[in-house]
Amino acid sequence: MVSQVSLLGVTLHAYGLILGIALLVGLQLFERLLNTVSKKHTENELYLFLSVVIVASIVGARLWHVATDYWLYADNLWETLSIWNGGLSIFGGLLGGAIASMFVRRLWLKNVGVLVLLDCAALSISFGQSIGRWANYVNQELYGLPTQLPWGITIDAAHRLPGFEGSTTFHPLFLYESLALLLFGAWLWGRQKTHAIGSGYFLRGYVFFYALLRLLLDFLRIGVPRGFLMLSANQAVLVCVILLMVILQNVERTKVPIHETK
Repeated sequence: MVSQVSLLGVTLHAYGLILGIALLVGLQLFERLLNTVSKKHTENELYLFLSVVIVASIVGARLWHVATDYWLYADNLWETLSIWNGGLSIFGGLLGGAIASMFVRRLWLKNVGVLVLLDCAALSISFGQSIGRWANYVNQELYGLPTQLPWGITIDAAHRLPGFEGSTTFHPLFLYESLALLLFGAWLWGRQKTHAIGSGYFLRGYVFFYALLRLLLDFLRIGVPRGFLMLSANQAVLVCVILLMVILQNVERTKVPIHETK
């Protein structure tokens, strides 16, 4: 497995390189969408806004991962700083980015609605994630139960979790997620014909789909402590998120336009 790439005498971690490409794709799509629906900002204001949000997303992604997979770092706390070895949670990244957006927007994008920003992000992020999940492949992480299926991936002995040393091929959870996000992202993008950016529809749709996807895929994950109903800590949070999105969508559907009331 290629974990490092040499470019012009500089050694780059393949994990970081793939994430960098994923980030660029997501940002390009976000910028394109925002410039289409809003002309109330300058290019410089947008870049300042995105710079802060990106940093907040990375910090949030790492903190969430460490908090939910704490047992991985119990014996070596300094390892929590080694993000190039993997360990960035999309949930933490989304939360960190969303919180930062709400505050930083007042500095540089105060004339752009919060839901406009979040809908643009929801439409863009699936494509970036679809690419970014391949970083898990080069780091030999985010794999599931052992399998003999033709598309099972081989995991080196050094990267196999305790209790699975005798197995060689595993479910490629990163691949399942990558393909699902690509297909969903394309479908959601097409919904712009029937739903307006800024309505919150794309945000709710993305959060619901991704929470459901991860809830299901996490049943195939190994080495994860489980509690009530065999749910991991992440899954317990995901169930709450799914229920919240269902409630919000139902509330939105029951809203009656003023001109239709009698």
